[in-house]
Amino acid sequence: MALPPLRIRNGQFERAGRRFLLFGPVYFARQPGTCGGDYFADEWWPQAAAHLERDFSRMAEIGCNWVAPFVKTQPFFRRGRPVERVWRRYDQMVATAERCGLYLMPFPNHDMKRGFADLMGHPFREGPGQPHLHPSTNDQIYEATLKLNAAFAARTAGSTTVPMIMVRGGGRLWTGYAGYGPGEPEGRELLTVRKDWQAWLQRRYGDDFEAFRTSHPKLRENPHGWAEVALPVEVEGQFTDDDSRTFDFLAFTAELSAANQRRIQEDGRRLVPGSRYMFPFEGCEFDRGPMECYLPGRADLDAVWVEMYQFGMTHSSHTHPDWERSHHFEPTTGKLSVDQLSSITAAWKRARYLKAAAPATALVCCHGTVMDNPMRWTPEPRDQRILFERLQRTYLDAGSDGFAFWCWTDDESSSRPEPEYFYREGEAMGMVDVAGAWRPVARRAAAYHRCGVRTARVSAEALLLI
Repeated sequence: MALPPLRIRNGQFERAGRRFLLFGPVYFARQPGTCGGDYFADEWWPQAAAHLERDFSRMAEIGCNWVAPFVKTQPFFRRGRPVERVWRRYDQMVATAERCGLYLMPFPNHDMKRGFADLMGHPFREGPGQPHLHPSTNDQIYEATLKLNAAFAARTAGSTTVPMIMVRGGGRLWTGYAGYGPGEPEGRELLTVRKDWQAWLQRRYGDDFEAFRTSHPKLRENPHGWAEVALPVEVEGQFTDDDSRTFDFLAFTAELSAANQRRIQEDGRRLVPGSRYMFPFEGCEFDRGPMECYLPGRADLDAVWVEMYQFGMTHSSHTHPDWERSHHFEPTTGKLSVDQLSSITAAWKRARYLKAAAPATALVCCHGTVMDNPMRWTPEPRDQRILFERLQRTYLDAGSDGFAFWCWTDDESSSRPEPEYFYREGEAMGMVDVAGAWRPVARRAAAYHRCGVRTARVSAEALLLI
C-alpha cells in the first residue's frame, strides 16, 4: 500500500495536513562494511538482501518512520549507461520500505575519481589547471553530480515512498584536506581555487588590504598583496591564531556551496519536475563539520541534514595527525563523552541557530555515538543510550523537523584494529550490534516516538548567539 504523501510546508514536514516528525536511522549493510561499502554490487547484494525485510520491519517496531540508506553508486552505471539489474535491487529496497511503512530517502555517493567514466560514458578531462574536484568549482563534476541525482529522482518519480533525494550538491570543500601537511599531494589538489579565494577576500574587505592584515596579523607568509595570500592548506595551525585566515576560508567555501546548492536544486527540478532534495552537511566535529559549508538562509533549500556526534567535544579532533595537534588546545581530552555536558549546550545553540536563520528549510539533525573505541570515549552501551536521550531531547527542543541516528547496525569490519591517525575502518554505532541484538538505545528511541511532536516554533526574535 502506498504511503501518504510527505510534504514540506513552512519549513516543516507534513502528512495529511499535520506536522510529521521524521525519525529513523542511517542504513548500510553489514558487509562489506562502513557507509562506503558497495553492498549493491554483485558480490555483496545476496547478503544485504537477506537482511532487508527484517531490518526494516524492526525499525518500524521501535517507531522509526523513515530510513536513509547510504548508496555507493559505482555498480549502478557502466560506460555511461544504467545497469538495470543493480537498479532493480534498489527498487527492491524501496518496495521493502513501503511494506514496512517507512519513507526512504537515499543518499547516493559516487567516487568521482575512479568512477567518472562509468557514470558519464567518457573519461575525466585531466589538465595542469584542472579545478578542484568539487561540483561548486568544477563543471565536469557538477554535470556528473546532476546526472547521478536525476537518475535517482527519476527512478522513483511519483512515488510517495521516496519523497526526496539526499544530494551532494555542495558539501565540504576543504575538510578532507585538513589532516595533511603543507605541500602533500592531497593539499596541492585544492590549490586550483587559490585565485577564487584571493578575489573573494578582496571583495570581503572592500579592497582594503591593510584592513585584512589588521584582522590577520600573524600570517606566516607575510603577504604584501592579495595575490600573495595563501590557502589554509599551505600553512600549519588551522583554526587557531597562528592561521586566523581559516575562518574567512570557511565563509568563502560556504558561499561557494550555497550558490551550488541553489543551482543543483533548480537544475534537478528542471530535469525531474516535482523532485525535492535534502542537502547533507556532514562532519563529525564541531571544528570540521556542517558549519564549514552551510550558511543558513543563503539558498532557499527544501531540507538540510546536519551532523553532530557526541565524541566531537572529547578532543579537538580525532582525525588530526600529530604534527597538527600541536596547534590545538584540548582542555577536555581524556574525559568520557557522557561527561561532556558542554557539547549538549553547543548542539542546542547550533540547531536553534540553523532553524531560526532558515525557517523555511526543513532541518534534520543526525547524531550517534561510537561504541567500544577508547579514542572516542564511549565505552559502555548505557553511555550510548544516555547520549542519545540528551541529544534527541536537545534537538527536539531546539526546533528540529526530523532526526537521523547513525546508524542502524554495526558492520563486520568494526572489530578490526584502528589504523593510523585514529580513522575507524568500520562502524560500531548501531542500534543493534553486528549479531542483530538490540542495544539499550533502541528502547529510548521507541519511547521518544511515543512522546509525540513538539509544536512550539523557533523564531528569529528568540535567537541568542554567544
